[in-house]
Amino acid sequence: MVVVHINNFVDFSGAVTQQFTQIREILEQRKLDIKVVNQPVLGIESAFKILADTIDTTFMPVVKAMNHKIDLDLNILHKVGELSSQLRAFTNGKPNVESSSYKVANGPKNGNNKEEPPKPS
Repeated sequence: MVVVHINNFVDFSGAVTQQFTQIREILEQRKLDIKVVNQPVLGIESAFKILADTIDTTFMPVVKAMNHKIDLDLNILHKVGELSSQLRAFTNGKPNVESSSYKVANGPKNGNNKEEPPKPS
C-alpha cells in the first residue's frame, strides 16, 4: 500500500516538473519589449518650488523657534535637577517628611481629610 502511494507521488511530481519545464520553455521563447518612458508632468517643477518656498517661509521659522524653546526648557530642567541634588546632599538624600508641602502632597497621616491640630505641649 505504501509503495503504491510512493509510486503515485513520484508520477505526480514528475508530471508537475514536466509542466513547469514546458511553461519555462514557452516563456523563454517570448520576447517582451517593455519600455518605460518617464516624462515630467508640466508645471510640477514650479509647484515643488512654490511648496518648498512656503515651507521655508512659514513652517521652518516655527520649528526653529520651538527647537530653541525646547533647548531652553531642557537647560532649565538640568539646572533645577542639579540644584535639587546639591540641596539634597545637605540632608543626606532624605526628604523632610515633617514639612507642610509633604503633608499636602501626600495627605494627612491620620487617614481622614482634616489636618489634626497641633497637640499642646
